[in-house]
Amino acid sequence: MTCPSARIIVFCTLTVFLRQLRGVGAEATELTSDNYDSLASSHSLVFINFYAEWCRFSQMLMPIWNQVADQLKQEYPEGVVIGKVNCEMQGPLAQQFSVTKYPTMKLVRNSRIARKEYRGQRSVEALTSFVRQQMADPVQKFESLFDLKSKATKRSVIGYFQDESSNEYSTFKAVCGIHYLQCLLCLIAIRVSAGRRAERSLPVFCWLWHGG
Repeated sequence: MTCPSARIIVFCTLTVFLRQLRGVGAEATELTSDNYDSLASSHSLVFINFYAEWCRFSQMLMPIWNQVADQLKQEYPEGVVIGKVNCEMQGPLAQQFSVTKYPTMKLVRNSRIARKEYRGQRSVEALTSFVRQQMADPVQKFESLFDLKSKATKRSVIGYFQDESSNEYSTFKAVCGIHYLQCLLCLIAIRVSAGRRAERSLPVFCWLWHGG
């Protein structure tokens, strides 16, 4: 016959195991048609898991997704939302993202939906690493033309700014983030002092932004 203390230990062990399995205490944000727009506009990045409760693969992913949410919430308390959408309950929102299978993981940056869904590994390490890469600064900064020449390519977009706090630089950085997400361009920015001119031989394509 098992003693009461042994039963208590077994019960506690099973409770901890089940909590970890279900991801208790590490919930992703439940997204709906009512809160999606406000969250997308107030965060630089939203990573969404579109799931169906009856789907076995959705069930397998959910505890992992919740762990990712908990970990990234500590790293990015304001800039990132790890969300989930119950496609059976939020049909219009799932249709907005053209979801046809479960689970589907999609990224939203600056309220713009990425063209391609996430197809990488479904582990905590892989998913958190993916988000960290997306949160990295898309603009590479150079102080000298020599360093720029060694890394610029024909697909580089180069902006010249004297002040990183300017509205023009903020706009440039936001656009860089959008195109970095779609892997269309290698984006490089260089800061030069006032009155300094770039060499004409430098292959550049400049985007000029005007306030107002």
